[in-house]
Amino acid sequence: MSRGRHRRQGFTLIEMAIATALTGLLGVLCLLSWKAFGVPAVDSYYRGRVAGEAIMAAASLATDLGGSLPPFSGPIGERDEHRLVGWRLEQGNLELWYDSAQEPAEPAPEGEPSIFEAPNHAIIYSFQYAPGTTRGMLVRTDSRTGISSVVATDLASMQVDIPYGSEERLILTLEFQYRIFKKRYSRFYTFEAIKP
Repeated sequence: MSRGRHRRQGFTLIEMAIATALTGLLGVLCLLSWKAFGVPAVDSYYRGRVAGEAIMAAASLATDLGGSLPPFSGPIGERDEHRLVGWRLEQGNLELWYDSAQEPAEPAPEGEPSIFEAPNHAIIYSFQYAPGTTRGMLVRTDSRTGISSVVATDLASMQVDIPYGSEERLILTLEFQYRIFKKRYSRFYTFEAIKP
């Protein structure tokens, strides 16, 4: 057996200290780059998402407040068919009422029938929470078909204002909210409608 140099079995204390310092420096650089690029990118994503949800809400509201709904079936309807005849706030929900283009089955007991009852029909906008979550949604329900659809998500609140009981003007304020790293950001969008 020759007596040669012994092979080392590990790292020296100096090598360990250098490796630890380099790992710490790499961690600091990663943290700084995340703050410089990652946080703004995530924030931009959520701001864009909220803006997209607000655009979807605006498109749906503009369609329903545009004057009239399409006919139930068949050829293209007339402008006066299924026209918007009124709106009201009922149990926190916005109800948009449309003329049914039908004569009531029986005359109203006193004078003119109310525009807020059958045979007219309503489109109802309501603020609801997604099942099992605290995530708010704007839901549109068509009373003639009974179908509900989610118009927008990330909704924190919905406020409907009909100034001075006006039948001609409506103001709807939607608050969209998102969270990023324990911070909450809110964006308010206000929609104003005048009866066509």
